[in-house]
Amino acid sequence: MLESLPLVSGPLPALALAAAIGAVLGTLAWRRRTVLRRQLLIGVPIALGATAALALVASGLGAASLGIPPSCYAGAGLILLALALGVVGWRRLGAGQRAVAVIAVVLTTLSAGLQLNLQFQYLPTVGALFGVDSQHETTERALDKLRGAGAGDAGLGYTVQIAIPGTTSKFRARDAYVWLPPEWFSHPAVKLPVIEMLAGVPGGPVDWTRSGAADQTAQAFAGAHGGVAPILVMPDATGAETVDTECVNSALGNAETYLTADVPEFVEKRFGAAAGAASWAVAGLSAGGACAIMLALRHPDRYSAFADYSGLEGPTVGDTMEPAQTTQQLFGGSTAEYDAHQPAMLLREGSFPGMGGWFETGAADPGPLAAQRELAPLASSAGISTCTAVIPNAGHSFGTWTEAFRDSLPWLAGRLRLTAEPSSTAPAMCA
Repeated sequence: MLESLPLVSGPLPALALAAAIGAVLGTLAWRRRTVLRRQLLIGVPIALGATAALALVASGLGAASLGIPPSCYAGAGLILLALALGVVGWRRLGAGQRAVAVIAVVLTTLSAGLQLNLQFQYLPTVGALFGVDSQHETTERALDKLRGAGAGDAGLGYTVQIAIPGTTSKFRARDAYVWLPPEWFSHPAVKLPVIEMLAGVPGGPVDWTRSGAADQTAQAFAGAHGGVAPILVMPDATGAETVDTECVNSALGNAETYLTADVPEFVEKRFGAAAGAASWAVAGLSAGGACAIMLALRHPDRYSAFADYSGLEGPTVGDTMEPAQTTQQLFGGSTAEYDAHQPAMLLREGSFPGMGGWFETGAADPGPLAAQRELAPLASSAGISTCTAVIPNAGHSFGTWTEAFRDSLPWLAGRLRLTAEPSSTAPAMCA
C-alpha cells in the first residue's frame, strides 16, 4: 500500500513544505530578542546572498535549459535559511531548539527534493524511491518456468533485467530491461514485434519502467487486446549514467552498432521475437528521442517506425545544438559524419516510403518543441506517415513521456501489424 503512495500528486509534497516552513519558524529564538536579532540580521541576509549566488552559478551552467524552475531555487533557499538560522543562533539555543534546527534542515532538504521531483517526475511513487523498478518483475532463471506454466493465462506481462552482450560492437552496456506481454507466455510459437526504447542522459534503461511506467502502459494495452502487445526492450545506449554517446559510434563506444545489430539479434534469438524492419520500431525520450529518429532514418532496413518524445534536432553535445563541439567530440572532427547523423539532413536528401514517425512533446519545453516543428514537416515531405502531438502545460518530465508513450502505443502496434491501426490517434494529428 505504501509503495503506491504518489510523490508527484496528492498532499505529500504540500505537507512536506508546510512542515519544513514550520520547522524553520521553530528555529527562531522568539523569546530571546538578542538571539532573534542575530538570526534575522545576520542569518537571513547570509541565506539570501547564498541563494542568489547559487542561482547565478546554476544559470551559468545552463540550468534553465534543463527545465529547472525558480521554485527549485526557493527550495534551496529554504535549506540555506534553515542552516543559517541554526548556525547563527546555535550557541545560545537550548537543547530543544537545537533539535528543531537539525530537524528543519532535514525537512527543508526533503521538501526541496520533492519539489524538484515534481518538476521532472522521476520518482512517481514511494516504491520507486525505494527501488521498485517495475510492476511485475521476474528473474531470467524464472522466466522460462513461468512460460512453461502458462503464466500468460493470468493476463500478466513480466519485466526481466538481462545482459545483452555487445557481440559485434564490443560496446560495454549495462543490463537491459525487457517487458514480455501475456501472449509471449501463452503462445510460445508466436513471434511478436518489438519496440526498442531508449532513455535520456543522465539516465538508464530502468527509467522506462521505474519512472515512465512503460510496463504498466503496455500491460493496460495487452489487457484491452486479449494479452497481445509488442515486446518492449529497453537497452543501455550510453554505458553509464552520465555518458552521452548520442547513440553513435564514437570514442565513447560503438553505441549505434550495439543498438541496431547486437540488441535486435539478441532479442530475436533469446525471446523469439519477429525479425525484419516491419516488426521493429524504435522510441526514445529526451536524448533518446533524438536517437530514435536518427537511428530509424539511418537504418530503415531495421526499423519501420519511430517515436520521438521531446528530442532535440539530432546528436548534440550539451543541451543546445553545438555543431563544432559535437563534430569534434562525437565524430572526430568529420563534418561528413556529423551531417550523416543529422535527421534534418537525412530527411531533406532521402525518401522513406512505408516508414511511420510519431513526434510528441510538452508545450512548456521550448527546445524539443522547436525541434518537433522543424522535423515533423520534413518527415512528412520525405514520405513518412507522420503524427504530431503537443501536451498542454507539460515540460521536460517523465509525466510527459509516460503520456506520450501511452498516446502512441496503439499507433505503434498498428504500424507493426500486431493490431489494427486505431481509427483515432488523438491527441496526435497524423498526415
